[in-house]
Amino acid sequence: MIDKRATVALGIGALGLAVATLSRKGADIASTRARASRTVTVRAEPGPLDELWRASGSLPEVFRGDRDVELVVDEPAKLLEWRNRRRKPYPGGGSLTFAPAPGGRGTELRLSLHLDGAGARAAAAFQRLYGASPAQVAMESLRAFKALAEAGEVPKAVRA
Repeated sequence: MIDKRATVALGIGALGLAVATLSRKGADIASTRARASRTVTVRAEPGPLDELWRASGSLPEVFRGDRDVELVVDEPAKLLEWRNRRRKPYPGGGSLTFAPAPGGRGTELRLSLHLDGAGARAAAAFQRLYGASPAQVAMESLRAFKALAEAGEVPKAVRA
């Protein structure tokens, strides 16, 4: 049987870790919004990248975020902006912008994700502990999408 004091201590420790993690990334977190933007350069033109992002078969493979979304802005090969249809427990959304990379090196993709509402700050802190904060989701999704666009597949981790 687990001692109640140990359980409380563990909970307090987890909360302390969440607060410490939250204070490290204060720039991405406001009182009612947790947001993150990450950018990656892909060696391809915006049009084919937009088509690949929209392809029903590739999005679930690369994007860890909520896929039950409603498009708010749809400018092909320039900007996609969405909000989550599920408003509970935390409303949010995101955007993907396509811009020419400097020196003709391809396309810069900027993925921005956010959580809104009174609990967004706490939710982002706890999600960070489990590898699912907006910043982590944005970076992992962009890395996977870059691999898919440039190599034709998303690398899978092999566990021994």
